[in-house]
Amino acid sequence: MRSISNSIFLAPCFILLSACGGGGGSSDSSSQPVAVNQPPSLTLSATVSVMEGSTQVGTATGSDPENQSLSYSLASGDDSQLFSITAGGSLSFKVAPDYENPADADSDNSYELTVELADSKNAKDTQLVVVTVTDAVEGRVIDAPLSGSSMFIDLNNNLVADADEPAAISDAQGYFAVPAPADNSIGRLVALGGTDVTTGVLMTEMALIADLPTDLASAVTISPISSVIASVDGAEAKAAVLTALGITGSVDEFLAQDIWAMAESNDANAQHAQQVNQQIALMVSTVQALAGTDASAQFPALAENAVAAIASQISNNGDIDLQSSSQLIEILNDALPDSSSVSVQVIAAVADNLSAINELLVDEDADPTSATAAEFVQTTQTTLLAAVIDVVADETGLSDFIADTNVEAIFSDSDFFNAQIDTDNDGIVNLLDTDDDGDKIVDALDAFPLDANESVDTDGDQVGNNADTDDDGDGVLDTADAFPLNAAETLDSDLDGIGDNADADDAIQTVYVRLNSSPFTAPYYLFSSTEDGVAETLELVRGKVYKFIRTDSGHPFNVGSGWRSGLSDVLISSSSDTKVIDGVGSIEEGQSLTISIPADYTETGLSYYCYTHQSMVADIAIIDPPTTPGLNEGDTAILIDGVVADIWGGDLKFSAFDELHDYGDCTDEVAGTESCDSIDWAVISDADKGDVLQVSYSASAGHAGIVVGPGPAVNLSGYSAGQLEFDIKIINSGTNNLSNGFLIKLETTPDSNSGEIAVSQIAANGAWEAISIPLSTLTTNTGLNLSSVTAPLVFFPAFGTSPSVVYQLDNVRFSGIADGATPPTSGSGTVDPENPSSFSITAYGAGSVADGINPNSYRCVVDYGNWVYNAGVVEPGIAACNENTKIPTGTPTPMYPQLTGAALNQPTPTHKWWGSIPFLGEMQTGNADQAAYITPDPFMARITEKGARVLSIPGGLGPYADGFMYEIPDPFTEVFDGIAVGNTAHANLNAYLKDHSDASVTVMWKSGDTDVMEATFVHGSPYVYFKAYEGDLVMRTLRADSGEKGTFYNQGNSLGIWTSVSGNLNNFMVTGEGSTSFANISSNEITVTNATKELTLTYLPATGAGNASSAMISFFEAQARNVVAAADIDYSVDRATNTVTVSHTYRDDQGAAIDTVVGLHPLHWKNSSQLTSDYKVRSARGMIKFSQTDSFNYELPFVGVLPTLPSIDGTFDQATLEGLVTQFINQGSAAWNDRTDTYWAAKNYGKVAELAAIARSIGMDAEAAQLIAWLKGELSDWFTANTTGALDSNKYFSYDAEWNTLLGVEEAYGSHQRLADHHFHYGYFVRAAAEICRVDVAWCGDDQYGPMIELLIRDYAADADDEMFPSMRNFDPANGFSWADGRVNFARGNNNESTSEAATAYGAIVLYGLATGKNGLVDKGMYLHASTSSAYWEYWNNIDGYNSVSADADNFPSGYDKITTSIIWGDGAVFSTWFSGAYAHILGIQGLPSSPLILHVSQYADYMQDYVTLGLSESSNGKPSGLVDDQWRDLWWNLWAMVDAEAAIADYNSVASYIPEAGETKAHTYHWIHTFSALGQLATGTGTLTSDHPAALAFEKDGVTNYVVYNFTDQQMVVSYSDGQTVTAAPNAFTLISN
Repeated sequence: MRSISNSIFLAPCFILLSACGGGGGSSDSSSQPVAVNQPPSLTLSATVSVMEGSTQVGTATGSDPENQSLSYSLASGDDSQLFSITAGGSLSFKVAPDYENPADADSDNSYELTVELADSKNAKDTQLVVVTVTDAVEGRVIDAPLSGSSMFIDLNNNLVADADEPAAISDAQGYFAVPAPADNSIGRLVALGGTDVTTGVLMTEMALIADLPTDLASAVTISPISSVIASVDGAEAKAAVLTALGITGSVDEFLAQDIWAMAESNDANAQHAQQVNQQIALMVSTVQALAGTDASAQFPALAENAVAAIASQISNNGDIDLQSSSQLIEILNDALPDSSSVSVQVIAAVADNLSAINELLVDEDADPTSATAAEFVQTTQTTLLAAVIDVVADETGLSDFIADTNVEAIFSDSDFFNAQIDTDNDGIVNLLDTDDDGDKIVDALDAFPLDANESVDTDGDQVGNNADTDDDGDGVLDTADAFPLNAAETLDSDLDGIGDNADADDAIQTVYVRLNSSPFTAPYYLFSSTEDGVAETLELVRGKVYKFIRTDSGHPFNVGSGWRSGLSDVLISSSSDTKVIDGVGSIEEGQSLTISIPADYTETGLSYYCYTHQSMVADIAIIDPPTTPGLNEGDTAILIDGVVADIWGGDLKFSAFDELHDYGDCTDEVAGTESCDSIDWAVISDADKGDVLQVSYSASAGHAGIVVGPGPAVNLSGYSAGQLEFDIKIINSGTNNLSNGFLIKLETTPDSNSGEIAVSQIAANGAWEAISIPLSTLTTNTGLNLSSVTAPLVFFPAFGTSPSVVYQLDNVRFSGIADGATPPTSGSGTVDPENPSSFSITAYGAGSVADGINPNSYRCVVDYGNWVYNAGVVEPGIAACNENTKIPTGTPTPMYPQLTGAALNQPTPTHKWWGSIPFLGEMQTGNADQAAYITPDPFMARITEKGARVLSIPGGLGPYADGFMYEIPDPFTEVFDGIAVGNTAHANLNAYLKDHSDASVTVMWKSGDTDVMEATFVHGSPYVYFKAYEGDLVMRTLRADSGEKGTFYNQGNSLGIWTSVSGNLNNFMVTGEGSTSFANISSNEITVTNATKELTLTYLPATGAGNASSAMISFFEAQARNVVAAADIDYSVDRATNTVTVSHTYRDDQGAAIDTVVGLHPLHWKNSSQLTSDYKVRSARGMIKFSQTDSFNYELPFVGVLPTLPSIDGTFDQATLEGLVTQFINQGSAAWNDRTDTYWAAKNYGKVAELAAIARSIGMDAEAAQLIAWLKGELSDWFTANTTGALDSNKYFSYDAEWNTLLGVEEAYGSHQRLADHHFHYGYFVRAAAEICRVDVAWCGDDQYGPMIELLIRDYAADADDEMFPSMRNFDPANGFSWADGRVNFARGNNNESTSEAATAYGAIVLYGLATGKNGLVDKGMYLHASTSSAYWEYWNNIDGYNSVSADADNFPSGYDKITTSIIWGDGAVFSTWFSGAYAHILGIQGLPSSPLILHVSQYADYMQDYVTLGLSESSNGKPSGLVDDQWRDLWWNLWAMVDAEAAIADYNSVASYIPEAGETKAHTYHWIHTFSALGQLATGTGTLTSDHPAALAFEKDGVTNYVVYNFTDQQMVVSYSDGQTVTAAPNAFTLISN
């Protein structure tokens, strides 16, 4: 009963107030009484009945006299621990109750608990609640699973759900729970209608029946088969039905089985039963179709007749053949009513069709639960049955019916039917066979999937490589082609594996060898360059290739580093087939020996000797290659051998100007073409100089010349006292005899140069001349700055003297460097702080980007040290900092990417789950400042100077503080928990990024320049692949065999190792390549030895130390040495449904797909049809399910975006909204944005863009134009690096070629030093620009600012083939969401907080693409946005866990008690922010900024209501109005409005004034909440209701669907929704339709 104790004892305190401690001790009767807190009032039913399987009990409500905040709780004792109550009073079971297994204290299904309601002063009201759990008949309805089927207990057997009969509706997967009848000996279970969840077909006519189980504790599956069973009486007759249908087991066992789920799990018996279900269901539907549409009221009875007819056949014949036309005719005739007028001919034709279809169904190899089978069944449910109805109604003639409905015709477009072909006769039809022709090449990678003799077609000529005599189509037969698969190469003259076209040095030097006339007298052998030539002194040059050819016999000739020693560092091949020891060849007459001397070979000589006589030994010296002709030590080359030096950008920076082309550049350097009329050039061979550049002028030439640059700025200040030198030969002095000679010019920028300096020394005598020009001549009284030269050579004949001139040029260089100065090695991109014009810019349309950061931009702070910012990717420390001016002293220390191998030739990737590797390389053991772990999940690993410390996240995952994580004990040691993989020969290595793909990373450890070992980690994979190049691989654990370490499997080439340290369990298996030995197995240091020095470290998801089953070991071991070198992820967008398909493919080192074990994370397996094994494990993101495959796909819905919310007449007060817009504008532009960094300034631009859109939508065109004009000015300033001619010091972008990134100045939140949050920052810029593009698309044209906008997009979301930027910098396609940090120096891996700002960045790409008509960008943005929003609900909010879908679907680990998180980490998540502990910030950060780019946050209304309640739980009144200042009242009104706009508006109206959040305006908030009051709840985005346009959404309110479309084009367009609604959208406008 309800307690009233608070009321009873209040009165004495009023009477004896002073004695009760109040009133200050006075007893004066005139004293005023002190107010006493009144208790709240709780309303909740005292008795509740809940059917088993349900969790919801009811909702408590409460009120308080003083309007204090209230909180609900459950008193301890009774059965309270089995329940939970939300902040909103929703009471529910924690776990759905089971009637047969009561969990209450008395085990009588009567649960007692006490609910308490307390105010803020802890006054309480309570209610005792008794919850009675009632019994239910539970099960599943299956034709395929039928959702929305009307279930009832048919007590009177009339196939009608009467009012007194227990009833229910099946759920989305066909499951049901019907209240149990009082007497289960009478009645039967009936299912009427429903939607086939696999085909989407509404089965209105379907009627299924099942006997009630004797034991109601048993589930029952109601299906076509159960209907046949129910149609007969007696146990024997029912059992006979099962037997005749080929189903084993008892009737009770069969009815209790979830056939569909078992079939999905590849249970063969269940799959057979489901095939029979499909055949019977088709019979039932056919009988109903034959009866005609007029008989629809009798459809349930007809269904009953059909199954009874099948049962009758079984009873009469003892068997049944549903493929027999004759039996089918009998069944159809028996099932149809006597009144049927269907002709014998029609029945016979239909029976023939059913026979053929049933034969396909029964003989099929496809899983009957698969999408392929569903497509086949759907055809029978629609096309076939519609044809039957038409022929019965005489709308189709019999002959047409027969022709149109034979299986070849009706299923001509069916993959299922056509896939019955089995090309390779392996028993797997092509539809299911990943290798149709059985050639061991999967179809996806096979150019000829139906030809076992071919799989590759390199040149795309439709002739497979096996049959093609010229595979690469380069016109050279394969037999003569050194590179038969590379059309760009045919020769490899020096046998170095690099084709001559790509090889800078492809010559082989031939050395002829003969014996000395006195063989035993030094030098024993003689060498010459011709076969019969004079003996010469031989020196071997590093980097060269030599071919020794013997011209005589005797005394076999060898080359090596000593007597009979090998050449381990020298590449050797020999034509000799004898006397080869340790890789050293010996040659006699007619034989040859080829030696390649590596460029970095350190030995100073090689020995040559006679193989048979030890005394015949002498040495050949090894020397460095000579310097470039004409170059001395310290010189910097400009143009040598006709080629521009790399420091200036190579030949891509060679061009020409021509008066006849308006002095423009008449070259296309990228294409390698030119269209110059005055000038031509070529590299020719000169007898004296070798390759030189020859420049020729036409007879009618205008003023023209050659140009090197402009390129990266190069610091030549060391040559200030030196010279510019070159060699020139005049071939023809031309028509005017070079009367005024040549002129030369150098440039810092086009406006800052040396001027045109006459070259007076040239004699033009037809011979080579060496010219030297003092650089002082070029710098005196000129604008040339030698510290930042961008164009080192502009060279041309004097004006009017060019016609017919021909000259040759070579050895152009800078010489005379100062003592102690170092020649530059690359363009530095630095800018002279004394001369900010000393920079290079690259134009992008009307905008530009600098190649360096102006030192005048550098700023610093003092905070327990001096820290620099605005200085690029640098170490944070600086020598000194002026606290007042914030100007640093000293030079920032640049950071360089840690790259090697293939990664050197790719844009530098950052962020990702392995982002610390390119940024930091190895972590030093014991150094807490070097904390980084990578998180391929289920692994996590620390890359150290000794190797890798490897852990399994599942082994230690659990709740921690305000989140969950793998808490790493002693995280900075080489090994503690888990295992460390090291090298026996090295313990102090450097780690580098060697290679990477969308879901993998390869780390290389080096000692100096020597490769020592590498490891490849693949996201989601249970495998890590290690390979040593030196030493052997060693497994290290904290302990030797003990309670903390042991081994559990030692067979073949595998060893199982478990560790259990500090409560963290890790089970690993080490599998070597080929024959492998393991030394010191019981110790804490196990050495692994095999010929290849390769192994795979496998994580086993076992639950105990070393208890992995033999089946588990076999499953994972089988694929362990299928080495995955890369994991590619791609996407496609189906605009018809706004659906994104994401594909993962795993590849070997040749690029072919390879079978492996893949760990699918929840975002993957929940949205995929990929079959998974029984092995699974809970990790950082939730349950990982393992599958053996080479690829998988999954699908995600795109929510949709809008440029703004529509303005709907009558929704808001026009004057109020206009006033708020005017109020903002009247503040002046200085208040619109007062920041100059890339985050806060861009956030303000986004805010203004939102306001401009609103203003335009309500007719305030002048105000909108004013805001857009201001935005144009601001963005064009940012988008131009030199707005005043000199390099800006703020509000510009610089491209860093080392890190392949754009750096905006001013830096914010580590956007330079850690490359942090670029998608957040630049996404706001793109969002603002997209609004400009919407109203003025020309501003975004290629000649205006479109290229700059797209450059920002490329920085954070580049394509895979982008040469300037890494693919998808911030977005991680493996995880499906973005990471914030580039440097990632965290023990928990990377992190990401605000998904809404990521969604803004990606949604902005969609808006920009739609506004400019760039569909590739639209699709990219849709993919990124769809994945981001899906991951938000999956990983941040755990929506399936909230909805109690299943234990596997719950992504949060047991013990974590929040419905959401705020920051995702590589090893878990936390409920916090970086800046605040307030709930309003922790939850509000996911709704920032409020815009139609983040509508996904409102997809699930029930969850969203609880989310809002939790976010406002610290508010004084549980509403935004009760939040303290700076806790984002306006954002919370916006979030609340998405699920309860009226409540949000009421609270908004209660507040007189407030300060908007930094990215929000009052006008926007007012417009937002009132628009949602009209639109209602978002209805698109979950895949249930879709549209075919990215900016077409739908909302629902009070049963009405509001369709909202924005058309970005100039033409009317028709948009279709999946519910059949179409909207004709007006051009460049919103169109709204309600229905």
